[in-house]
Amino acid sequence: MQKKLPVMIFCFICFYNFVFSKTIKYGVSYNYPSEFGSIIIRKDSYSREILDGKEGVKTEYYKSKIYKKNNYIWLESTEGLNEKYVLLTCSVRDLDFLTLVCSSDASDNYFKNWEIDYNYCDDYSKYKSMPWLRGFNVIKAETFLVEKLKDGTELKYLPESLWVSNIPWAIKGDADKKIIYLESSSSMLYNTIVIANGFICFDKPYLYEQNSRAKKIRISWNNNTKDFVLQDTPDFQTLILSDMAEYYKGNIQLEILEVYKGSKYSDVVISGIYFIESN
Repeated sequence: MQKKLPVMIFCFICFYNFVFSKTIKYGVSYNYPSEFGSIIIRKDSYSREILDGKEGVKTEYYKSKIYKKNNYIWLESTEGLNEKYVLLTCSVRDLDFLTLVCSSDASDNYFKNWEIDYNYCDDYSKYKSMPWLRGFNVIKAETFLVEKLKDGTELKYLPESLWVSNIPWAIKGDADKKIIYLESSSSMLYNTIVIANGFICFDKPYLYEQNSRAKKIRISWNNNTKDFVLQDTPDFQTLILSDMAEYYKGNIQLEILEVYKGSKYSDVVISGIYFIESN
């Protein structure tokens, strides 16, 4: 056992670095789409550049740690500043997207999620406008969950648009038709969809594992249909509609065919479905 221990530790370190290196680009400047500012994440710190009306650009540095807990990757300040974020990332061709999810009392979301979106690209000159992730608008759903709160009001799990910062789409596990109809919120063309699977809630991270998540889904668009198998992770996942250089503008239909079972509830939840808006 003593001989195996150093090997096990080495394998754990390699796996740990592999998990985070796959999702986060350390040392590069992720930019806020509206040019409000940027963030650079390192393994033991992060820095933010923000526009200050009086001082111009202001840079803030924080010592931090990155770790995985409750299925999420967390970025947390170690300087007693009470700054903590869930990190959601993905790469689409030459674009790397990074979303920081935190809690905010100013959020209209019942679960108080707040999204701060960034992206990184080696060459932005190919884009007329800064690319960013847009949540699809919800046209309708065949079914959705309605929860009665303690104050007697009803909470409908059918958002107007599917962002992590909104109420997620949730349905009963035994529903006959697990279908939602979506439309893009602009005239932009796209061929890749980004999905945030499961119940993502910053203040209640245990809800991800307790509720069921989508496993196999079917996307229908423009007389085409394609099935995808999702990973059991809340991190962003990219779904390429077509491997050819063709782009689509219009509505899509998403159907859940199989699920990862929750540890406590059979309800199936998807928190976000995005497309890339850029010119």
